Amino acid sequence: MPDGGRLAAVDGVSLEIAAGTAVSLTGPSGSGKSTLLHLIGAIERLDSGSIMVAGQDLGKLSRNGLADYRRTIGFVFQRFHLLPALTALDNVIAPVLPFRTGFDKRERARELLKVVGLEDRCDALPSHLSGGQQQRVAIARALINRPRLLLADEPTGNLDSRNGAAIVDLLLTLRDEHEATVVIATHDPGIAERCDAALRMRDGRLS
Repeated sequence: MPDGGRLAAVDGVSLEIAAGTAVSLTGPSGSGKSTLLHLIGAIERLDSGSIMVAGQDLGKLSRNGLADYRRTIGFVFQRFHLLPALTALDNVIAPVLPFRTGFDKRERARELLKVVGLEDRCDALPSHLSGGQQQRVAIARALINRPRLLLADEPTGNLDSRNGAAIVDLLLTLRDEHEATVVIATHDPGIAERCDAALRMRDGRLS
């Protein structure tokens, strides 16, 4: 614990992730995996140190700059976070709805739902989808801005083994076919084995 009694959720972590690779973050609950993803995704801000993504120092970006950066990455959460009153298609569109884009939003959303195997469920509400299907919608939503960096925080944590394996297959296919960099926080050693590199965290540090 640092001076002043403050607990550092991530402390002294130094790493480099090659573009176009899949990297796993493993470790016990409370080890700092989610916090590290939140820092890379600019959901939380650094107290010290620096994070460089594609030449950008996140610590030096303005509030507007951070908002612009967040729109260039995809984030997949364990609990899906779909909007219950929106269809699968509209959930995928939701992140870009307020913004002008260089593509047709509905057409892009339909293409992504086809990529994740849900082209026939565009009009379904989340309550009418299984857990695995909801996570696929969440992945399609994370891809709506064509991100080169995809952050996944325990993406299989609420799924059975069959659906979890299918989600990992999908994430690794996105790495291969779209040259995306994928960082997956997970408790599952089987997922770590399938990634290009595996990092383990403990007490906020890489171990």
